[in-house]
Amino acid sequence: MTGLPANLELTDGVIRLRPWSTDVVDDLTRIWQDRELQQRFDVEAPVTREAVSAYVDGVRARWRDDVQISLAIVAGRALVGGCDLDHLDTDRPDLGYWLAPDARGQGYATRAGALLLAWAEAQLGCSTVCLEVEADNAPSIAVAERLGFVRAHGVERTVDDRRLRVYQLSISR
Repeated sequence: MTGLPANLELTDGVIRLRPWSTDVVDDLTRIWQDRELQQRFDVEAPVTREAVSAYVDGVRARWRDDVQISLAIVAGRALVGGCDLDHLDTDRPDLGYWLAPDARGQGYATRAGALLLAWAEAQLGCSTVCLEVEADNAPSIAVAERLGFVRAHGVERTVDDRRLRVYQLSISR
């Protein structure tokens, strides 16, 4: 898979997905002080501006290398989360999403996932997408199910004492 667009913006009129850039580093640093995000993504506290800048540089490099699309979720003018498709160099990319604490429960992750999945199907020809969710993360599991993911029964794995359930979506509309 080659040739991801240099700049991708998607919107449904409520949220906008746009590439990460240095203009959100301060907001992103503030959001990632959230203990739940740190625990779920195994991020060491305190999260520094330098670490966030390195993260933004890293996702931009993986985009240029055609292996990941990572987008900021923006509602109005506020950064509310992130959504990505990783492992684009395989036949089964992974969807991921996260939200700022004050943005949870408003449907932003579902909207972002739907936008990115529709784009990936139309533009990249993705027919199957996977998603790994911690077994105790009920809100994230609910988002996965709203997006049409079905649990791949019998497929779980443990990473750093966290049990992950694997969900899969075959896109055929």
